[in-house]
Amino acid sequence: MFDYMICEYPIDAPPNILEWQTKDCQDAPYLENFKIQNDGTLWHEYKEYETVEDSAAFFGTSIRVKFTEWRQMKGFHGEVRFYGNEYENGRDNYSKWWEYSALFEDGHITSMKRLSPQEIEA
Repeated sequence: MFDYMICEYPIDAPPNILEWQTKDCQDAPYLENFKIQNDGTLWHEYKEYETVEDSAAFFGTSIRVKFTEWRQMKGFHGEVRFYGNEYENGRDNYSKWWEYSALFEDGHITSMKRLSPQEIEA
């Protein structure tokens, strides 16, 4: 699995990258949302869930989001790599893989490096 990354921090990526993904913000990625803000701080979209009765669900219950808020990851130290595909003429036609490495101390970016674009062969 992976997590989603929103990058508001200035990078030299083209605008036709529809989403960024990462596997580096937590021990086990679970399709959660992370963000690098313009000021270089790292954030996590925290969610609380609740179990509710649901007669249409297989076991009669389902889980829904009860609460959500963005929380700054002030104690995060380390590297976060994130990556995305550059698309041309629609979502199914991608041409380049873009990857970045961001280093953080106490949840603040200390460096950002582009690792690639890399041509994707069909």
